[in-house]
Amino acid sequence: QGERPASRLLALDTRDQRVDLRFPSVDVAVPLLQASGAGAPGDAALVLKRVDEERVELSEDLCSALDGIDPARPTDLIPHVYEGGLRVWECSLDLVAHLHTQRIELLGPPQSTVGSGNSSSSSASGKEEGCSAGDETGGGELGEDEERDGVTGPARRCLELGCGHGLPGVYVLQATKEWTVCFSDYNEDVLSAVTRPNVLMNAHQGSSLRASYVAGDWMSLADAVPGGRFDLILSAETVYREEHCGELAALLDEHLAEDGKALVACKRYYFGTGGGSVAFREACARQGRLACDTVQVFDDGRSNIREIIEVHRTLATGEG
Repeated sequence: QGERPASRLLALDTRDQRVDLRFPSVDVAVPLLQASGAGAPGDAALVLKRVDEERVELSEDLCSALDGIDPARPTDLIPHVYEGGLRVWECSLDLVAHLHTQRIELLGPPQSTVGSGNSSSSSASGKEEGCSAGDETGGGELGEDEERDGVTGPARRCLELGCGHGLPGVYVLQATKEWTVCFSDYNEDVLSAVTRPNVLMNAHQGSSLRASYVAGDWMSLADAVPGGRFDLILSAETVYREEHCGELAALLDEHLAEDGKALVACKRYYFGTGGGSVAFREACARQGRLACDTVQVFDDGRSNIREIIEVHRTLATGEG
């Protein structure tokens, strides 16, 4: 196991450079929920583009670590080395579907067409996608009153923890003009080779300027994100170990705005590792200032039950 690296803000783009990249990509269809919100998928699907993680270039260190995994192991996760960011996890798609169903309540009125990808690239599953993003070269934190796609005024801030492919955060960028999104993942490789291309392929014009990227151990996030309170915090499949439940609860207590919400999508139990929604709710209760509500349950009677938990501050937070 390696030493846990400190979080750091990545300058993946600069505003005075053009982005002209070709990403190996595939389409991912996110089944949308029925209007009743009962957790059963409907007939419609939201189509997003994602990088084909089998064909991206990774650093020599990460490649060596992944190549050294015993194929007989039940998981390819390596604690404090690689935390699964190259894979599209089921609960991240649940979170996208929930955001879409509750987008007005969570994000405000819709301001753009979602699920259509970047207008500069065409859909061709499994083929190279041209993405000429022009001056859409984000990567730094925006000031509170900086212009965003023609919208001025205080930005609303979203953080996606353990983002991997970052599809929930990508959805927030697609669906809004006033939200900024900070994508946080353990591995810099994941952010540069997977998350950022996904943002560029799906973003409408200018929205990639509203994205920033933080790599490293999430417990040092405050060092990389000044003034780090967020109106919405998203996280999917990050509480698969029991120790992660307590860490995530502490992070939410530190970084969630007083009137903010967090959405944590996870399985009820991660067998063999001690994590899951039950352990996460218990960790939030121990934190003392966080309240949890289960807002979505996915139960097909065959596979592991999945949940989306909404976290907010208790009424006693502002006292003392």
